[in-house]
Formats: sequence, structure tokens, C-alpha cells
Amino acid sequence: MKDTPKIELIKQILEESGEKTFRLAQIRKQIYQSSAASFDKMTDISLGLRQKLSSKIPNLLSLTVATTTNNTNTQKILFLTANKHPVETVFMDYNGHTTICISTHSGCPLGCEFCATGKMPSSKSLNVDEITDQILHFVKLGKRPDNIVIMGMGEPLINPDIFNVLDVLTSKDYFGYGQRHISISTVGIVPNLIKLNKTYPQINLAFSMHSPFDEEREKLMPINKAYPLDDVFSALNKHVKLNKRKIFVSYIMLKNVNDSDSHANEIARLINKQGDSKYLFHVNLIKFHKYEQSIFTPSDNEKIRRFSIMLKRLGINNTIRKDFGEEIKGACGQLAGSK
Repeated sequence: MKDTPKIELIKQILEESGEKTFRLAQIRKQIYQSSAASFDKMTDISLGLRQKLSSKIPNLLSLTVATTTNNTNTQKILFLTANKHPVETVFMDYNGHTTICISTHSGCPLGCEFCATGKMPSSKSLNVDEITDQILHFVKLGKRPDNIVIMGMGEPLINPDIFNVLDVLTSKDYFGYGQRHISISTVGIVPNLIKLNKTYPQINLAFSMHSPFDEEREKLMPINKAYPLDDVFSALNKHVKLNKRKIFVSYIMLKNVNDSDSHANEIARLINKQGDSKYLFHVNLIKFHKYEQSIFTPSDNEKIRRFSIMLKRLGINNTIRKDFGEEIKGACGQLAGSK
């Protein structure tokens, strides 16, 4: 695996200083597995080396905190990159069980019609440090998350560094997370789904479907033109056969758009086509969260309830997902680099 940009820079400084090779592993452990928030706090290395590293790298994190917004169990942080690109991260605490939702982009180039992130004026792929430092921020606060969901701003599987990010998250030299503590949400980038099957088969997957009809889905999510539903489900079916765990099918409920009986019937047809694996496809029905530029409205609660019942009658496991963070604009589809 490749080292992160910050570790590469530290390696260069250590080599120039004639330090012994074990120092790198020592410092890397302090950065990724301790609450030491600066080189000054790393007391197991010499004062001279601490001072040299601090002068060359004054900030351990590549991100700065612009704003923090809280509610009872959710915290949203607006970070800025060195070039002032906004990045939003959501930290959730469910009775002491913590999950962090991290972003892979500032903005998103895919332009899904119902998503606030896709309406941002520009998009930038984040590098390895900018993605993993969202987690490191909380590690330095003594709040290492139990689980990581890569479901924030941007489509993870189009970020060119995503597999290096997964290396860093799972390596015992870095964060050391087990694959089953990591979840990725994707619109269905088939080539990288296939690569994920080979390299990280135990990572949890969520598939953003939002319409079971290719023509309609292409209008809502233009990426469907490149990766239609049958191709995506073929790749997902291979993944579920490898890890024998649920794939969550995300379905945002849009009033009078995708909440009809015919939509429920077609969802059931697509999932039932998966044969012996069909019971591992679990539909998450998600309330649409409005934002300023939105042209959509959420399906009403009774409509969502009836849709759920119909899916169950058709043999499809599903859940009406509980909302977290809507009031702080930290819920699904609301992240847009705003305070």
C-alpha cells in the first residue's frame, strides 16, 4: 500500500535527518492510533525531532474546522481544505455507539436531481489525507468512531484514491478497522464495484437506487446511462455471494415521482431476480430531506408506510429508516458545504 501524503513527508524529513527507520512506524502509530494532537505531545521521540517536525508540519490535519453544528445525537462539522474547499462530516452517537459519515469530495460531479451536494457550484475529489483526516479529527479528541460510513459528499467509487483510503482505514499500521466496520454507499460504478469485490469483499455496501425503472432513474441520476440497473445488480449479486451479508438498497421517497404501486412492484421484480441471494437485499425507505433549490417534496408518512407494507407482501425485506440530523442539515442528501 501507499503511505499517506503526510507520512511520505515525515519519511522524507526523517531520512534527511539521519533518523533510524523505526522512527517512522513510531510516529505513524502516534498519529493514527493515539490522541496526540501535535508532534509536541509525542513524548516518546526526542525534543529536537519534535521541534523539527513541528516546524516543517505545523498542523497534523490537512483540514481546518469552519463550523460545528450539534443536536441531541448528531454533530455536523464543516471543514475547509487548504484551498478552502468545503467538506462536511457527520458524527452520530447512538447511546454510546458511534458512527462517522465521511465525504470523498467537496461537491459532486454526478448531479443527482434530488441531492443538495450535486447542486454545489464546483466539485473536487479529496485526497487520502483530506478523507481520512475527517476521522483523525475525532481520534485526536479521544472519540475514535466505532464504524465508518463513506456516504457523505460525493460518489466514493469515482474518487481516484478510494482504494488507497480503504488501505489506510484497514491497515494495522494506520487506523486498523476491520472491513465489516466500514460501509460504502454507491450509485453503482460497476468497474469499481467489481474491483471492490476482489479487494475488499467484506466491506458493507449500500446501493443508491431511488427508481427501479432505467428511463426514470436516468432522469433522476444521469449516471444510470453508463451503469444501468441490470449491470449494477449483477455486480452487487457477486458481492453478496462473497460476504453473505445484507446489501442495503437506498430508496428516497419522492412524492408523486417514485412512490407508486408500480414502483414497489418493479423493486420486487428486480430483487427477486437475484435468485438465492434475494433475501440479502434489504430496502431502506428514506424520507426526502428538502433543501433550498429542491424541486421535490417528500412522500407523506402514510404513503411511505403503505409502500413498505406492499414491499413486504411482495417478499421484500425493508425498513423505514429513522432520520438523524435533518434539523442541522446533516441528513441524507442535505450536505452542501453550508453552516
